[in-house]
Amino acid sequence: MSVTITSQTPFSIHAAAYWIARESYEKHRDQCQGPLAQDDPLQSHYDDAYTPLVDAMTDSGVNAVRCPVATSAELAQKIEIFARDEMDDYEGSKELIAIILADAKRIGGVE
Repeated sequence: MSVTITSQTPFSIHAAAYWIARESYEKHRDQCQGPLAQDDPLQSHYDDAYTPLVDAMTDSGVNAVRCPVATSAELAQKIEIFARDEMDDYEGSKELIAIILADAKRIGGVE
């Protein structure tokens, strides 16, 4: 997904951080992991460099999901982040699902 913020909201700022972190992680993985065999001595260096990228992607994704959305388009993007990062496997995933549901109810006018 390309990151273009047309109107800044708290959610759009957190979502942009997630997409940028994800893009950095994917570029690094594609550029550095492919040529390495599992027993390659450089694998440990790859793992050391990879970990902070994954942490940034995970943390920014969770922060985006926790942030209230303003529109149905933002809600769709929040659900995409949740699904893309497989957050249903995270500890605390029920809390994140409850946040998404609360957004959907609020935006949909359901009490």
